[in-house]
Parts: sequence; C-alpha cells; structure tokens
Amino acid sequence: MPRHTITTQQRALLRDYARQNPHLKQTQLRQWFIHTFEHRVSQSTISESLSARYADLDSGNDQIYYETRKRREKTLPELEEILFNWIRLAEHPEDIPDADIAEKARSIWVSTESDAEVPPFSRGWLHGFKKRHGLTTKKRKDDNMQVSPPTDTPISEGAIDGLLDPVEHAPNSFVRPLPPASRPLDINRFDLVAKAQLETAKSRVQQYAPMDVYNCDETRLYWKYTPDLADPSNISEDGSENKARFTALFCCNADGSDKLQPLFVGYAAKPRSFEAAKTNPRALDCVWKANSDASVTTPIMTEWLLAFDDHMGQKNKKALLLLDELTAHKDAVSLLSGSTPLRNIEICFLPTILKMKLQPLQSGVVSAFKGHYRKLWLQYMVDEYEEGRSPLRSMNVLKAVRWSIQAWGNISPETIINCWRDVNLSILPAARPKEPSPAAAIANLVLQLAAQGRLQPVVAIERFINPDEEEIVEKPNISLIERLAAQYAVQGRAREEHTCESDEDYEDLPLIRNKDAIGLIDSLVTYEEQQEDGLHSVIRVLTQLREKVQQRLREQPKPREHTNVFFAAGM
Repeated sequence: MPRHTITTQQRALLRDYARQNPHLKQTQLRQWFIHTFEHRVSQSTISESLSARYADLDSGNDQIYYETRKRREKTLPELEEILFNWIRLAEHPEDIPDADIAEKARSIWVSTESDAEVPPFSRGWLHGFKKRHGLTTKKRKDDNMQVSPPTDTPISEGAIDGLLDPVEHAPNSFVRPLPPASRPLDINRFDLVAKAQLETAKSRVQQYAPMDVYNCDETRLYWKYTPDLADPSNISEDGSENKARFTALFCCNADGSDKLQPLFVGYAAKPRSFEAAKTNPRALDCVWKANSDASVTTPIMTEWLLAFDDHMGQKNKKALLLLDELTAHKDAVSLLSGSTPLRNIEICFLPTILKMKLQPLQSGVVSAFKGHYRKLWLQYMVDEYEEGRSPLRSMNVLKAVRWSIQAWGNISPETIINCWRDVNLSILPAARPKEPSPAAAIANLVLQLAAQGRLQPVVAIERFINPDEEEIVEKPNISLIERLAAQYAVQGRAREEHTCESDEDYEDLPLIRNKDAIGLIDSLVTYEEQQEDGLHSVIRVLTQLREKVQQRLREQPKPREHTNVFFAAGM
C-alpha cells in the first residue's frame, strides 16, 4: 500500500475518532487510520495530527474548509514560484507538456504542504499560471509552451548542471563524491527550492574574487571517541549523556588565505582543566563559549556574525558568506537585519538538503580537521599507555581544544582550494598538490593499540574519523519566539563554576613567572641550536617570544621597598 498525503478532512476525522476513543494508543489509531482510509502514514504523522497544532480542526466542517482554503491561498504563490523556476531551469522548457506541469505542481505541493489537501490544479489554474508568469503557449500537437525568462535574472548555460557535476578528482580521501549529473533530477530527490538556491549562490559567488568568498559550517566533536565504540554519543557506563564533546564552528575563504579563529562551544564556561592550568581562554587561538547544550545558539551566532562583519571591516573589504540553513543561522541573520544590519558582508544561504554536496567545508575541510585531530588523540593514547597511565582519564577538554586549534592550523590552502573547486562554487587556480590524508597513520595507530590489547576496533577508519553522530541535526520546527526563548534559557544555564566537562583528570599547575619563562625559552633555543636539523625559523620565533616575555618582565610592578621603623640601620 503506497504512502499518501493525509488530507485536512482525514486529519479532522482522526482527531474526532481519538476523542471518542480516549483509551486507544496512538499505534492503534494509526492502524485504524490505515484500515479506514487505505492510506499508509507514519506514526509521527499520527502524533502530529493529534497535537495542539491542529486543534482548529475540531470546530466543524466550515472551519476546516476555511483553514484549508487559507493555507492554499498562502502556499500557492510560493508553489508557483518554485514551479516557474523548475520550468526555466529545464533543458528544453518549450517541450514540457501541460500534464507534466500539473503533475509537477502536485509533487511540489506534497513535498511542501503535506498537511493540506492537494488542489486539483485544473486547466483553468494552469491557464492562469501561464498568464501570471508570462508563459506563451505554442500551437503544437503536444500543447507545450515557450518560456521567456526575465531579463534581470539571466541563466547561463549549464549554470545549475555544473553545480551537480560529479567529482572527478577529489582533493583528498575525505571528499564525498557528488551524484552523476546524468541521474534524473526530480522533486523527490532534489528540492526545487534548493535548485533555485543553487542558481542564486552560483550567481552571487561569481560576483566576488575567491579571497572574498567565505563558507562557515559547524560540527560536533566527541573528543574522547575511540574506534572500539559503535556510538560516540554514548560512552558512559550508566548510559548517561556523553559530555566529552563540544561544537566547533569553522570559517575560511575560497583560496585558503584567511582561516578564521575557530569557535568552540562546550558545557562549562570555566572548565576545571582551564583553571587548573591557569589558562586564559582569550589567549588561545580560538573563541570559547558555553551553554547547557554545548551548541551554537542564535545569540552565539549573532555575536559571531557581528565579529565577522567587523573582521571584514578591518580588512577594508566586502565579502560573501555562504551559510547553511540551520535555524540558529537563519534566526541570527533575521534578527540582525532588523536591528544591526551587517555592513561588510552579504549572506547567501545554501540549501540544507544538499549540504554534503554543496558546502565546501562539508565537502572535505571538516573531515580533514577531524582526521588531524584523531591522529593526535590516538598518538596521545599510545604515549599515555606506554607511561602506564589511562588516556581516557588523563584526557581533558583543554587538551582537546589545543589539538583542535592545531588540527585546524594543519589544514593547507591546497585542501581548501580543492574542496571549493569540487563543489563548483568558485573560480579557482589550477590544480595544486593534494594534502596527504592522515587516514593511513590513524590506521597504523589503531593497529598498534589493538596489538597491545588496549582496544578492539569495531568501526571502519572512515567512520571513526567522521562519525555520523557528529553531524548537526536540526530539531523540529518551532516559532522564532519559542526558539529564542529556549536558546536564551540554554545560554543562561551555562555552568559558570569551574567544572569538568566529563570524567577526566586535571593537574593543578603553578603560575609560571616571567623570569622562569625566559629560562625555559633559552633552554629551547639552545636545544634547537644543538640539533643537526635545527630550524632557523623556530629559533626566530623563540627569540621573538623571549623579547615579549622580557618586555612583560620590565613592565611588571616592582615590589615596594619596606622600611623597618623598629630596627633602623645604625641603631
């Protein structure tokens, strides 16, 4: 039995039957619905239909008709815009029969308005649609039409098809190939709204130089995840939530010349490991935020966008920022557009439906970051076991942040350039050498740990590097006001006290004095000078650091001289 769209009338009858039979469970109501209407629906559709969202259907047939008509009047203009874009983007729009247009309209309606009854899309509607959008009907046997696209929105040949070309040369082993361009493109595989967004994104990108086009994306990182666990999100023996994670937000431009400081969002505003090491979070090459969900909320995204806009202003340039359609991103942009307009950046949203195939960072940059991080983590595990310590205990969020900063810094411009090229979103230089993948080194470390009996891998290397559980999954849609209230509440519950992010050890370290730091730097300079392969660049950096510490030493307040009034000299 195929799955059909549930109509408004069927939803109202379902609610009425549920009220008359309050003892029935929702699973039983679903079976009743399938038997009564011979329509197969999901359990979530039944649950949604019985929610307060559709309480207005309980007030009678007139109200049902009114609500159905109101939804239809609101949605039809949006549907027609999508349908018109679909016709314009067709290879031969003049060859599309009227029957196919009506069928496509029904498909679009089903995909965007699953809670409303499908309109008939009659010949009268079709005639009005053509007239409203300037489509002239040719006098041909197959009753087709000719499309005259508006002159202010030209479509270059292959503009959209080029965005969906297969990847012939991936920049590294992390890149996921795109689907073949020859595969049929329909509303059930690729949202037509998304296709129109791709056209807009491609057009906007072409108006900027590669150095002025940026992509921003976020991911979770389970920083104590090991390849002997099937699910990184649940490693606690008692089944409780895994707190050994934070969300990372990255941003870079198309030629890899500007990689912004990463933003990390954890659970604790002042983790115990930070405090124990006397680490000033502002001194790290990142931005650290915290809330009770360890997620990028609308307030955090709003603050980040303002900082990015200021970053562009300091560079005295205008930039295009490509964002996905995560709720926090869209809400932040919406709030700023009404209060504090961004002056130096233009924002273009990329369709979430094609996120893995369109966003440069998701095309390989984020995976490269995780590969570098997990190589550092596994090497740490090997070293700790050799010293007779448990890495799962000695590991803490400060180490994870440091390694994440290092991993982000290890991503070369070549990797970034190749990822942007492979999603066809920028005009980039010729092919460059590919950055070697750390996957082979990771595999060797896993085998080394397995041979020592430290772990028994149960997942493939690719899944260990980039587990699905780390992808940001959007929560169900709620209103903007509800979202903001929830997110500000999450923000307010960030733990200000010095807490551990997870089950971890930390070591209280003394505050290093300036004089001691100078001695340590001198030792490092001497060490590097003694090496056969000593690097001049390292010595120069250490010398610059010594000069900075020496300046701090000179500027620090000197202790006040104390005069002993009771035992003065000479008495």
